[in-house]
Amino acid sequence: MPLGKTVAWEDGHTCGNCGEATETALARTILSAYYGSWEAIAVDAEGGKRWLCLPCGWTLRDKDLRRMPITITRDGTLSRPSFAELRTLLSERIPADLAVTLPIEGRKAVMADARWGAVATDSGSLPWTAAHRRALASVVELTSYGFTEGLLSYDAPPFGVLSKVSVRDHARVRELWNSLGRWRPDVAAWPTLVRLARRDKDSE
Repeated sequence: MPLGKTVAWEDGHTCGNCGEATETALARTILSAYYGSWEAIAVDAEGGKRWLCLPCGWTLRDKDLRRMPITITRDGTLSRPSFAELRTLLSERIPADLAVTLPIEGRKAVMADARWGAVATDSGSLPWTAAHRRALASVVELTSYGFTEGLLSYDAPPFGVLSKVSVRDHARVRELWNSLGRWRPDVAAWPTLVRLARRDKDSE
């Protein structure tokens, strides 16, 4: 997991991400200060600098881990499911020996918040309950009518899409839309549900 020749490793410091006293390097030689998780890296009380060990440096810097959904098993296996596969997985209870990471904006590392049976997002670890699964089912059904990720946060179904839906389905669309009303103010769950509406070709 090399991080480049400009990264100098040395002893005598504690990793500001995991807290381990091990060989570390200055965080600024691994990441930019504009990086979304920068403030989460603890500052060394003695020197006033941020340090990272090799595993944490790799985890925080890896673009796939910051941008794409990942599943982790207890034996350490990482897999990158498609959004379609992830929706299928999250339509049921997450197994107790599986963790899911789902970055939202792509600037923040969420791997450190991974927990068994939960979804780690930009807002932390989100327990995936039956209520979340029902909300996801509503999101998936709405996308089948043509409502894309960017439209789901509207207070009402945008007419431009609704007008293309069969009139006999309008009541169902409004029912689904209204059922999601309680979720839209939720700063943790709603961005997760919206992200799960993404089509795989939009994720690249």
